[in-house]
Amino acid sequence: MYGLGESGFPGAYLQATKGPASFETATGNACEKAQALTDLFLSGIATETAPELFFNQTEHQQLVILTEACRLTEDCDGEAAEMCAEVLVLTSVLKALSEPFECAACAAALNQLVWHCASTKESTEILRTAGTTHVVLAAMNQHPECAAVQKEGCWAVYCLAGRMTPWKRWQEQVTAAGALPALLEALKNHPQCSEIQAYAAGAVGNLVFGNPDNLDAVLQADGLQSLMSALEQHVENESVVTFSTFCLLNTTVASDVLREEVLALGGVTALMRIFNQHQQSCPIMTNCCLIVQTLATHSSDASEQIGDQEVVELILQAMKVHSGCKHLGTLGLSSAHLSKLHASRAFLREACGALASLLQVDANVEKLMGEEVKLLVEVVVQALSQDQQLVYFADQLLALHDVHQK
Repeated sequence: MYGLGESGFPGAYLQATKGPASFETATGNACEKAQALTDLFLSGIATETAPELFFNQTEHQQLVILTEACRLTEDCDGEAAEMCAEVLVLTSVLKALSEPFECAACAAALNQLVWHCASTKESTEILRTAGTTHVVLAAMNQHPECAAVQKEGCWAVYCLAGRMTPWKRWQEQVTAAGALPALLEALKNHPQCSEIQAYAAGAVGNLVFGNPDNLDAVLQADGLQSLMSALEQHVENESVVTFSTFCLLNTTVASDVLREEVLALGGVTALMRIFNQHQQSCPIMTNCCLIVQTLATHSSDASEQIGDQEVVELILQAMKVHSGCKHLGTLGLSSAHLSKLHASRAFLREACGALASLLQVDANVEKLMGEEVKLLVEVVVQALSQDQQLVYFADQLLALHDVHQK
């Protein structure tokens, strides 16, 4: 085990990271050095001196230590990385990061500690247990005008809250720490920063899913206005639109009050612009079709607005793009092709669902009566006949033509 020695922390750190030059593999090299650094920090933790030693270094030394410590495990497999330096480095410097920290150093620390450490479920759980959420939010609250800190902080909260897989336990933990006000402030204070808008929207979308208290908090803080503003200002940015539509979907499914607020803030116009801009993106198109279903199913007025904005035509146009996917309905594909295939299937299913939800308005029915629409739906059903939900939606659309022929 490497001790701190007479040269103090920097000397012991350098000694720990030099290591022999001849390791059999890059993974072995990275894991060996990471374990050496882990030993170093463990010795500091045992004497409760590691945080102080870290914090007493110059800003440059702090950044070098953080960057190198996290980079050591990049070549390790997941199991090895959990045992190596990055998580233990974090737990040993959390106290230091709780102290007043310069903006640039704070942003860099969050970047290294969260982007690298939250790479697996296991390491993310260790981050939560170590009190990372409170440290991240303290940094965001300490530097509200620093875009770099807010960007890294919003991403950290998004990771700690479960990314796009909301779990109630994580929701409650992150919410209790005060994440929602910090995220909404970041959205308001940095409207021009696309990364902050994307990451904050993703984190808010996670925290509001199935959570009435958080939904009400967003509504009361005019959070929906910030979300719609992000969609308006960054409609060409795929990340912002992906995260924002995820958040918008989790909001509109909740209540009539929230749906009415979204409509009042120009939600249909925003959808039209997104459909025009991102027809190649299955995740965005899927989110938008689910939002259309949610709005139209609960309100004939919303269905009429959607039809008036030519969203029906835009959905059909996007369906033509993705129903022509050469991999649709085939088997034995590579993992990359399978990923695209599943995304196309999800979009086509929800596109049929969106069109079916608009049938309560006569003007929309007329738009869906054409022979071209019938052929398009039949092609999709033939390729994806095993998807019962898609077939259910498609049958409603095809029934229009049967009635018309009679």
